[in-house]
Amino acid sequence: MSCLDKLANGLTIIFIQEYNPCSTCLTCCPIFYRQILSYVPGVTAICTLLILITIRGLHSNNRHGDAKRKSISSLFHGIAQRALKIILTKVI
Repeated sequence: MSCLDKLANGLTIIFIQEYNPCSTCLTCCPIFYRQILSYVPGVTAICTLLILITIRGLHSNNRHGDAKRKSISSLFHGIAQRALKIILTKVI
């Protein structure tokens, strides 16, 4: 998992540096980095939430058969509870 994380981060940095307009347009540089720092984490967070919802739906369908899917708000509540539990166990 750590290897894949480092590989993904390295490829992202290479991509950002390759398409960096700072060498040709000095006024474009702040706009480029502002867009990178806002769009990349936002898109990543949305993709992560979609993957979590998909995994949760598949897991609940396999476990309970025809049971109703939980609502999105209960899914986020469960994720928040688990994240809080992990944070508190790591801190304490």
